[in-house]
Amino acid sequence: MAEITANNGKKIDDNICPFCNHSNKCGIKETSPCWCSQTEVPSALLELIPAHLRRKSCVCHSCIQAFKCEPVAFRKRYLEEVKN
Repeated sequence: MAEITANNGKKIDDNICPFCNHSNKCGIKETSPCWCSQTEVPSALLELIPAHLRRKSCVCHSCIQAFKCEPVAFRKRYLEEVKN
């Protein structure tokens, strides 16, 4: 687990998806290529990531697929969760 400090001083675990808070299973720091380097992540999904978390950890495969299948529903669900 790697921890990164965000601009607001909080620790960020780069192994956690910024949307679902589950493991993103990113292996970019491993010796073999990671799934994330072979996956297109929609820019509209990346724009939903709060600024202090951008470029700090990968979005998990499940969230990428959920957004690609139902972008409006994903956006609505995520924005509602952020409010709560």
